[in-house]
Amino acid sequence: MEDKFFPLCGTLTSKRRRQIEEKGSGNSEADGFLCAGSPVTTAMNLSELDYYTILNVNRSATKGEIYLAYRKLAIRLNPYRDPKHCKEFVPLAEENQLTHMSPLDLTKQWAYINMALDVLGAYSSGNDLYRSIYDRYGEAGLMQGILLPNGYFPPYNYHGDHMKVYHEVFGTYSPYANIMDPITNPPPLYTNKNNGIGVRTKEPPVEKTVALSLEDVYFGCVKLMHVWRQEFIDKEELTTEKRKKTLTLNMPPGITAGTRFSFKEEGDRFPTKIPSDIIFIVEDKPHDVFKRRNLYNIVYTHHITLCQALTGFRFIIETLDKRKIKVSISDVVTPDYIMSGIGQKNFILKTYAYYEKTYLRSSSRGPLRRIQ
Repeated sequence: MEDKFFPLCGTLTSKRRRQIEEKGSGNSEADGFLCAGSPVTTAMNLSELDYYTILNVNRSATKGEIYLAYRKLAIRLNPYRDPKHCKEFVPLAEENQLTHMSPLDLTKQWAYINMALDVLGAYSSGNDLYRSIYDRYGEAGLMQGILLPNGYFPPYNYHGDHMKVYHEVFGTYSPYANIMDPITNPPPLYTNKNNGIGVRTKEPPVEKTVALSLEDVYFGCVKLMHVWRQEFIDKEELTTEKRKKTLTLNMPPGITAGTRFSFKEEGDRFPTKIPSDIIFIVEDKPHDVFKRRNLYNIVYTHHITLCQALTGFRFIIETLDKRKIKVSISDVVTPDYIMSGIGQKNFILKTYAYYEKTYLRSSSRGPLRRIQ
């Protein structure tokens, strides 16, 4: 019975042919990419490569489907694999699974799948626009450049480093990436009599707030957080009971509200689950005397009478570090009068004038009118 295969599509541009000859094996088997049927032609009357056909995916394939197709082919075609260690990977032709590239030698197939992914997956190029240009204008438009409404799109040029594409997909240059994956990053499995075998899933994070006084923020502090959680009490890790776990939070001076402290996998223990992360979120506790403004400023509000606002006044402030500071103001104080840097760099005094009486005698109004 005669073997049949689908052509990779119609044609090769002259520039593409030279690329393949220089970066591939250099033999005439590149002609296996020429269509036997009616080729798709460009304005230059040259047929083109079908990158989708190379990877055995549809033109509507998602990026995930394209990457998966590449991974399957790359494991088989990587030229650095030792055949004697890869008995499980027999040539596709021997499995009666002829593909579009079966007539080509392995070196050619290896070159073409990496070029196809570089265009469709935008791995090495990092430019998703290559696929859009290819879909609309074909390989000729991709290789020669296109004038777009927002400017000229330069010609695409494949770098020729096939292992670079391979590394960006698998995260390693090893030709045995399919073996290394489960060894270096094994799935979290569980197995026991009660639950059988399965993959452990991680619980969502648990968030708790920590209210800090202004003194804690100013000086910094250490907080011991006691968390009650389920813990295993047997070697088989089947039985749990609630126990207390103490977590330490080191609060630096000037810590801001919203700061998050994350403790990885310190949550409840269960046979079929990965413990959740515990996250503590800092918030400011209201102070009786001072308020915090922005990140570093402390505000003290002092109430005064109208007489004090006009004639001046004195008072004493006790700071957060228990120092007593005498403040003397001789200026005429307007509403929301602010004085900065009292006693310490980031201390702000804010005054608020009030007047208890609602009526002034005529004798009192006269002197006020004479004030210029």
